[in-house]
Amino acid sequence: MTNKRKEPSPLVEAAQAFDEALEEYARAGDLFVRGSISTTKQLERANELLGQIAATEARLAERGAALAAAINVAHTRQQAAAQEVTDRLPALKDRNEQLKALLDSFQAIGAETGALNAAAASARPAELVPTIAALAERAGTLASDARSAGFEELAREAQSLHQRLASTAKKLQSVAPS
Repeated sequence: MTNKRKEPSPLVEAAQAFDEALEEYARAGDLFVRGSISTTKQLERANELLGQIAATEARLAERGAALAAAINVAHTRQQAAAQEVTDRLPALKDRNEQLKALLDSFQAIGAETGALNAAAASARPAELVPTIAALAERAGTLASDARSAGFEELAREAQSLHQRLASTAKKLQSVAPS
């Protein structure tokens, strides 16, 4: 998930402000350390730089405090988001268990249908009708349960299986001798 922002976050702004003050401090410090102090004018310049360094140190402290506050706010937001994730885990676990139970039922119906297909070669159509009808009923119930649980894709698949099985049962019943 990419979050594109038009404006930087308070954390980024605080970090940039601190970084700018740090760069200003480094420049003033570098000029102070490298500058010559041989002439009166150079001494005046060194004293001015010393004043700038002191002012920059104050800005650094202020911006450092603002950065620390922004980090604390960001940390608090992250902790709240982490708690929300943690709080949602039981619901996810429950949904996964619901889906697994429904899928297990769907797979069981599919396995029984497959076994029934294998047995169909040696059985009479009339013998297969009650089993196929029962599987169709189970598939219909599964479709309803899946729909009630909000698993629409599984509900459509189970409904489709229900319709195929019910149709097969009707066809076999119509060709079976009474």
